[in-house]
Amino acid sequence: MESRAPPHRKPDSRIQEGNYHINQVQCDVTLSMTAISNGSNSTFAMKSEVLTGNEQPLQSQFWTITYQPGIENSFTIDVSLNPTDAGAWATIVNADGTLEYQRTKYFATWSIDYVDTYTVTDADSVTRKVYSNCSIYEPGTTRYWTVGDDGSLTHDLAQIKLVDNNDQGHLLKQSFELKQLSPWFGNGWEQNHTICSVEPISVTATDDTPIRKFYFGTNKISPNDPILSCIGAQLSTDACATGKDGQLAKADSTWFEVAVFSKLPTPGQQVTLEQVKSRDGKPLMWESHRLPCHDVNYHALGGGMLNTDGQYFCKSIEEGDYIGVLVCAQYGSTCAVRGAKLRFEIDKKMGSR
Repeated sequence: MESRAPPHRKPDSRIQEGNYHINQVQCDVTLSMTAISNGSNSTFAMKSEVLTGNEQPLQSQFWTITYQPGIENSFTIDVSLNPTDAGAWATIVNADGTLEYQRTKYFATWSIDYVDTYTVTDADSVTRKVYSNCSIYEPGTTRYWTVGDDGSLTHDLAQIKLVDNNDQGHLLKQSFELKQLSPWFGNGWEQNHTICSVEPISVTATDDTPIRKFYFGTNKISPNDPILSCIGAQLSTDACATGKDGQLAKADSTWFEVAVFSKLPTPGQQVTLEQVKSRDGKPLMWESHRLPCHDVNYHALGGGMLNTDGQYFCKSIEEGDYIGVLVCAQYGSTCAVRGAKLRFEIDKKMGSR
């Protein structure tokens, strides 16, 4: 397959959040990204566009691309399926590299580069922006979204897989066009407050007993701290899970938690449940997400919003508290972390409570 120079994102000009069609042209046939049902989940694939009588493409799927604040050039890409369960569904990577949309406790984040932009006027007379020669890849790696890498490419259907191109250069089958259907401009009543760490940390459990270590946290919450007005929080991590002697980790054996403390532990300190602030006899801690165990690679992942599904995270924060991130392991596994960010969504209308 013909290769080309890798695309470069224009400085300070990442793609805009919004709803998109994702297309690719191969052998003079336009392929549109879609989700093919495979039971309870959906597999990502490219299929030839369905044409109406006036030869206008009728793409059945649009994709929502959302920026991850605090993480440079990092996005989530979600499919327009299961709108009533949107918070419980996410894009994940299977062990064989195929992409699926399924119920999960974590979501994958992606970097998106592009070469140029242009505009097109569709049949509905609306002019839309197109990002051309885009590459979508796992942050910090050379693992790219690739069409038909397994030889399945036909004019009807081709699977999308995450493939390491081993520095071959950007391939045509890894190049996409992103047509913006409707942009997002954010909410005027919402802003973000982010804390992070780029220090590595590793937590190893020698047996079935869960081990928790403190990674990083906030300063002491002051009376005017914006965190007191948060309406949600979300943790993103760059981490991997391994078992004994570098083997695969057991399922659900490594994870991350966010906890409230009255006294903040020191980085790397092992934490017991008694050290976590409690209310009504229960520790104020929330699981963010667990790491996949089908390989020993690092994955850039994010957890769900902590103030959903009855988890009243925001209402649990008080003046004088600290918020901390815990790295956890069990069943003889190791959780190795290269960096993480904890993002608070702030309601500017509320002010301090």
